Amino acid sequence: MPQKTKSPLSSQNVFTSSLFGFRTAWRSSAALTTCSLGLLVVVSLLPGLQVVLIARLVDSVSTGDSGALTTGMIGVALCVAATEPLAQAVRALGYQIVSRARADLHGDLAHAVAAMPPSMLRRPETVDRVQSVKDAISMQTGYLYLNVLLALQGIIGAIGVCLAVFTFNVLSGLLVLLAALPVYLASSYLNRVQDRMDAPLAALSRRAGYLETLITHQRSATELNSLGTGQRVAAWTAAQYHTVADFESRLLRPLLKAQILAGVVTGALIAAALLVLVTEQATAGAAAGVVAAVAGAGAIRSAGFSLGSLAEASPRVGRHLQLLEDAPEPAPQSEAPAVHKIEAVDLRFSYDEVSPPALDGVSLSARRGEMVALVGPNGAGKTTAVNCLIGALDPSSGGVFINGQNAAQLEEAERLAVFGALSQEFGRFELRVRDAVGLGQPARALSDDDLADALTKAQAADVVAAMKSGLDTQLGDQWEGGVGISGGQWQRMALARIYARNAPVWILDEPTSAIDAEAEYEVFARLHRTRADRITIVVSHRAWTLQAMDRIYVLDNGSIVESGTFDELVAAGGRFTALFRSQMATSTSD
Repeated sequence: MPQKTKSPLSSQNVFTSSLFGFRTAWRSSAALTTCSLGLLVVVSLLPGLQVVLIARLVDSVSTGDSGALTTGMIGVALCVAATEPLAQAVRALGYQIVSRARADLHGDLAHAVAAMPPSMLRRPETVDRVQSVKDAISMQTGYLYLNVLLALQGIIGAIGVCLAVFTFNVLSGLLVLLAALPVYLASSYLNRVQDRMDAPLAALSRRAGYLETLITHQRSATELNSLGTGQRVAAWTAAQYHTVADFESRLLRPLLKAQILAGVVTGALIAAALLVLVTEQATAGAAAGVVAAVAGAGAIRSAGFSLGSLAEASPRVGRHLQLLEDAPEPAPQSEAPAVHKIEAVDLRFSYDEVSPPALDGVSLSARRGEMVALVGPNGAGKTTAVNCLIGALDPSSGGVFINGQNAAQLEEAERLAVFGALSQEFGRFELRVRDAVGLGQPARALSDDDLADALTKAQAADVVAAMKSGLDTQLGDQWEGGVGISGGQWQRMALARIYARNAPVWILDEPTSAIDAEAEYEVFARLHRTRADRITIVVSHRAWTLQAMDRIYVLDNGSIVESGTFDELVAAGGRFTALFRSQMATSTSD
């Protein structure tokens, strides 16, 4: 868990955010970072120099020194002329740097999530943490180097202005210096408030983003608008974003009050600095210099505001770093050795303490070369059993054994490499065909021959052959030049990934649910012909696909109530027969 946040006034918060911002900038471009810092020093010293020059200019008018007057006018003109172009150059460099830094941070986040095992990704708190870090990159942590630049510019500028005022009156200089403090206190006050609100805000934002995706993504929007309910989802989306806005306003209200108070105190301190000069009968030049300092008080306010922003960002920086630290080291999957037997022994699992157990003493086994099926009504525990087998869920008792070894003793990447799993909610990866299929094999790049072989076995070769660019065709017609394909064709692409993976244990959850009958027959016929070198576990609701299975396990209410071959289960006339009676009657009448 993230460490407890320091006080919002803590210099450690500012240092943590500043160091993070500088490191991300330096990593993105050391040359641009160096250049921006060099220009920053120059532009930051100009306000203080301008104060001194204005004071001398006014004094030269009083004394009638024409040479000093000319020099002063030229100096002030150069300062004024140089300030804005140099400031714009610093900003332009800063934006280039943070653009690259955000790309690096998004890449870091993507790699961290990619290293997380499925069991970790299933937790809602993990999803919320990822969403929080992702949002922060776009709104705050990705822009920290700009705040670092503004803070440095403000600090150096404020010090320069204060030193210039010190030459006229020490007390006035101190009062001008203190004018930076109220804005800093007001900005950093938000630190604790934001830290407390960030997690629930991430959950609200994630829901809003999901609803927005439904109505803006081509496939889901088309379906919703065809149903005539797109406006309903649009209303939900707007309402959720308003909920997010209302939640954020709770953060902005105290900010507004604090900033108003800070402005009043800052004005009072500047007024006090002028009052000191007046009461101590300072020269006209000194008074003019302080007036110039007041006019340049933006540097002072900028210092306070930017330091406060850095302090405010500290909790999000901490969460970003903590998420990267909590993510395991990437463990690339290698091709797993042959699996001769997989066995589940007395598996028990409950999703919570209130609901009935999803699995209650489930035991099953499969050997190399066998095709085994899991069947049962919806909610019987089939998907839970599959997730326990592959390690996405940890059973509360019992175990899974691979070649006699307890799978819990394997590294997660080592265990996942054993399985090629195709779920009902298979991924529709809108990439090039070669990339979408190639995602099945993490250990090596697939040749065109490998890809063609996988597509052929998945009954998808003809689909790709009809595409103009073949393996280089972009899938998904929402992309320029992309091709839209049917649900059944998407399922064949997903099955091709499993063939490309060539794992020793295949788990196929309704692998042909979206495929036409002719192609479905060919898919299962090929699975049966090529089964010798693997274990195949199929979840199916179609009776005819079960006839060639070596063994069928019937689950009901989290328990295995029957097992045997298709003919044995039909002859027994038990739960299996009840489940598939209508299908078998139709098959018989045909």
